[in-house]
Amino acid sequence: MPSRKAKRSKRAVSPSEIAPKTCFITKLPFELIADILQLTQSPRDVLALSLCNKYLRDTLLRDDSDFIWRYMRLNFKPNPLPDKPSSMTEASYAALVFGGGICGGPCEACGLPTDNMYSSFALRIRLCKKPNCLTNIQKTLKKINLQDVSSQPAYFPIVAGSMFVTENTRSVEDHRTLTLTRAGNWPLAANYVRARDWDRSVQEYLEATGLPETLEAELAERARKAQRVTALMPTFVALYQWKAAYDLARERYKRTNEDFGKAFAEKNGYVYWDLINSPSYGAIHNRKNKTLESITPLDMTVWADRIDADIVKIKEQRQRRQYEMDHAKAYSVVEQHYNGLRSKREMLPVPTFPTFRKFRFIKSILTTPPSPAFNPSKQLKTPLAQTLIANELAAWRTDAKEKLGEVLGHTTWKAASKSRLHPAERVDARFKCQQCNHFEPRYRDDGCFDFIGACSHQCRKVDGTLKNQEWSAERFVKDAKAVSAISKVLALNALSAESPESSVLYDAIGPHILCESCPAAIILQPCQVAGHSHRHEDMQVSMLSEEDASFICHPLTAGLAQRLMGTELRAKPLGGQKVYMCRHCAQTRGVPTIDTAASSARSNTLSTGIGGSVEPLEQPEVLPRRKEFIFGGLRSHLKTSHGIEAVRDEDFYCTVQTRLVEAERSGVIEYALQAQDSASHIEEG
Repeated sequence: MPSRKAKRSKRAVSPSEIAPKTCFITKLPFELIADILQLTQSPRDVLALSLCNKYLRDTLLRDDSDFIWRYMRLNFKPNPLPDKPSSMTEASYAALVFGGGICGGPCEACGLPTDNMYSSFALRIRLCKKPNCLTNIQKTLKKINLQDVSSQPAYFPIVAGSMFVTENTRSVEDHRTLTLTRAGNWPLAANYVRARDWDRSVQEYLEATGLPETLEAELAERARKAQRVTALMPTFVALYQWKAAYDLARERYKRTNEDFGKAFAEKNGYVYWDLINSPSYGAIHNRKNKTLESITPLDMTVWADRIDADIVKIKEQRQRRQYEMDHAKAYSVVEQHYNGLRSKREMLPVPTFPTFRKFRFIKSILTTPPSPAFNPSKQLKTPLAQTLIANELAAWRTDAKEKLGEVLGHTTWKAASKSRLHPAERVDARFKCQQCNHFEPRYRDDGCFDFIGACSHQCRKVDGTLKNQEWSAERFVKDAKAVSAISKVLALNALSAESPESSVLYDAIGPHILCESCPAAIILQPCQVAGHSHRHEDMQVSMLSEEDASFICHPLTAGLAQRLMGTELRAKPLGGQKVYMCRHCAQTRGVPTIDTAASSARSNTLSTGIGGSVEPLEQPEVLPRRKEFIFGGLRSHLKTSHGIEAVRDEDFYCTVQTRLVEAERSGVIEYALQAQDSASHIEEG
């Protein structure tokens, strides 16, 4: 297995490292700097050096430094630059030609930086190599023909003669300036001008010539601009021709160096693209293309060892990257298979994924790189693979039961009979995680885990992401409150937790469990006992008959509190309905809990309390109707009046039956609250 790249450790940076390093070239005499720069034979390099710092800028822009710029201009390859205009200095002329390549000027069409020279020196239009930029820039230009003025307005020759235009028709029509002919050059053909500049110039001319007092001044200004255009446009045209020759030579050297690189790669057994991407050869290749020089065998002799080492490193990086891609693919296949196992109820419990990955067979799948002869997805579907995984799962479950049994206090439990459940699998086995307070949605209302939940629990970090740690029973403790409460319910119903049918029989008890530890008469379903037990230090319970439970208990809606407090969009409108009432107010002990109509139906008798005597009342008092809340108001009422912060289903009831109706009309989800038919279950006080 190739070694992974070591992570860079962060360390404190000392002030000496933050301080700028000494520029030793500024320590040299000016004569030596001039000799060094003349060896580069490129104004581009002198311009780049002048932009390094203030000292070099002031030194190279002095009048006595013009000989350096002039020498570079006259000895540039493949052809010397045209003579500069008299209005420009040598440095400003070099900046006009090479400024974009040094500073990375933006493309006028797309705005992205490009190192290309100006497409039009006269209009200062710089474009990148994208074809769309040519199309977009042409929309901002106007084509005018200086040779055809007969069909144009009278102002046309005056305005056109005073404005700069493109040097050649192809300047903004084609990226390839591979023409050395005078066809299309100014002023022999139609050329482009900026449309906004043309419109503004025409408007200014018409406004100025409309008044006699400004006519003479406008004509004089136009004549001065035309004289400047006439003086500079030949230089711009010459620059365009020079740029065309430069582009031809650059393409020629580029092809020559590319052919040399391919031949060198073939001779030494390298892949050409590996050779190009190697830091050593890539730097030589790019520098030679930029300076219009050919790569020679002597260059390769000097750099051969360094190039070979770089290509070896590239191959190792490719192998490591391929290994990581193969591992990620196998990881994805294993994770998909793991999720499939979790979706099958008969396969539960299944350990967490970090633990599942450590199974010997799964580990062999992850460490074997995929190939035409080895497909992880097909391997996991073979009967042999399913048998091996099932065996490892069975062994893991046995070990998990033993360790969780020890958590419950059964350290030496053994049973020969298969009709006795292991302590960890019983209905009264409840666990809590010591490292986090996260509960999966199925166990969120309980606030604890059963055996299956504990086996599949994976702790989360502070940001909510899963921790990549293996499962361990040492992270769990016994939930004494939940275990005690469930055991009491089982004892009151003469059920044995060791029986395999105990879980089914426990759920069949129904809403007949009364919490004796609550001030109000709170009735629970068996599935609510574990979660409710956390409100009391030692929860006491009793059992109600069918008649007593139906007499006081409003219908329990399982899971409604979690939906109303969750993020489900369909449940949001339900929380705003004023249909929720407090059970702690309605189901008080020793107070009538039904309305007058219901009392008459019971032969004028009312319960004075759960488990208390039934006293006859000749004329029962009609109590005022209790307040209904929206769900947010109900939560505030429970907190302030009853000290309950975590709202549960047994704390409230709904005066109407809540039902979500999904209508598939135009993809709109409609919400409806359908009235409950049975008036005997509606609390009116």
